Order: sequence, then C-alpha cells, then structure tokens
Amino acid sequence: MSESGELRLLGSRLWLGAKFGLAFALLMLALLTIYELITTPDGIYFSNQGVQWLQIGEYLLSWGPPLIALNVIVGALHYCRAPHEGN
Repeated sequence: MSESGELRLLGSRLWLGAKFGLAFALLMLALLTIYELITTPDGIYFSNQGVQWLQIGEYLLSWGPPLIALNVIVGALHYCRAPHEGN
C-alpha cells in the first residue's frame, strides 16, 4: 500500500474512532445527568417555581467539555491502533 493510502486509512480510522468516542461521551453525559438529578436533594435542580435550568446548565458545562474531549481523544487513538484489517 502506498504512503498516501496508509495515511488515508489512518485518517479514516481516527475519524471513526472520534465519532464513536463522541457518541459514548454523550451517552455518559446523559447517564451522569440523570444520576445527578435523581440523587440530589430537593430544591437544587427542582423547586416550587419549576426546574432550575441555570443550575442544570452549570452542571453540564462543568462536566461536558472535559468528558467529551477525553472520550473523543481516547476513542480516536484506540480505534487507530486497533488491528481491523489483516495485512
């Protein structure tokens, strides 16, 4: 296989791994948010006036970016080095 073909294959593996990492990160973030909403005391996210969207947004902004970045990077690197074709 030529050098450009190998680079193209490496790039496609990186991209596919990054997409799987992003999907896994969004799933993890959804599950963490559900867990957080279930286990917190009353009044933090829900009160008599309704849902405290600002508090939920702050929670998601504190966990979201690092979780997504870590999963995308790890997913891309893992899928890139995994042997998927027999050479």
